[in-house]
Amino acid sequence: MIEVHNLSKIYTLGKTTLSAVKNISFFLKRGTILGLVGESGCGKSTLGRLLLQLIQPTSGQILFEGSPIAKSRKDLQRRMQMIFQDPFSSLNPRMTVGDILEEPSIIHSMPSQVEQLLDLVGLPQNAKNRFPHEFSGGQRQRIGIARALSLNPDFIVCDEPISALDVSIQAQIVNLLLRLRKELELTYLFISHDLSMVRYISEEVAVMYQGEFVETAPTEILYHTPLHPYTQILLSSIPKIRSVSRSPAHSPLSQTAPSFVGCPFAPRCPYATTQCRQEKPIFREVAPNHRVACHLQSFK
Repeated sequence: MIEVHNLSKIYTLGKTTLSAVKNISFFLKRGTILGLVGESGCGKSTLGRLLLQLIQPTSGQILFEGSPIAKSRKDLQRRMQMIFQDPFSSLNPRMTVGDILEEPSIIHSMPSQVEQLLDLVGLPQNAKNRFPHEFSGGQRQRIGIARALSLNPDFIVCDEPISALDVSIQAQIVNLLLRLRKELELTYLFISHDLSMVRYISEEVAVMYQGEFVETAPTEILYHTPLHPYTQILLSSIPKIRSVSRSPAHSPLSQTAPSFVGCPFAPRCPYATTQCRQEKPIFREVAPNHRVACHLQSFK
């Protein structure tokens, strides 16, 4: 469904430039849920917004079912939607829920289906006459999901849709997304910091570091046999959240990572060699459907 070729996004502020996304290429099959993980600031949300043309790329190409995506392609925009991270700031507080759900249909000259959308996400019909501030965080996110579904999309970017919710509500929202994916045959890019939830919902996972993919693989393969040192460190942190046995100052992920000629993770990698510091690794397939960018001998 989605093809991304050499996609980059560079921000310029005066004489300073920031490469938020660096030369990323990948494919996303119809009906797949691709989980995207990585530290804050690595470019995950920027990538999601690039796919939907909410921001324009510096270079590269995005294809949707073989057709180039352009800001003027209103038909493609309708078929690609986003669920935002914050259910409190992403809904207009001056509009009723009914108006929020009807607005996309008006813009795209489509029949309104407010009642069906409320049923689909498990909200009562009287919700359409109420305002966002009258709902809990979980209910607001259901409204955000309903708005994303209002144009009958095929592809949805879920930009950390559970991070602002209570833990008790997160599973409900994820299970709702899974149910909707099955019923409506949707394709998701699921962006999250929650590695356990990504494992639960995703069929494939991409690990992002400083604007680049460092590893991609089917979910269970990546979680059982992570190849990139960064992926290994991310996954090893899951059971250590409540009891950290070492000082954060000694953690590879707590150190400042400067701009580097070779592998971008080399300054923080416990296995870095001279080659890692001098030569940028190629992102390549090392096993069926398993790609990694690393110089370690065992991957050659």
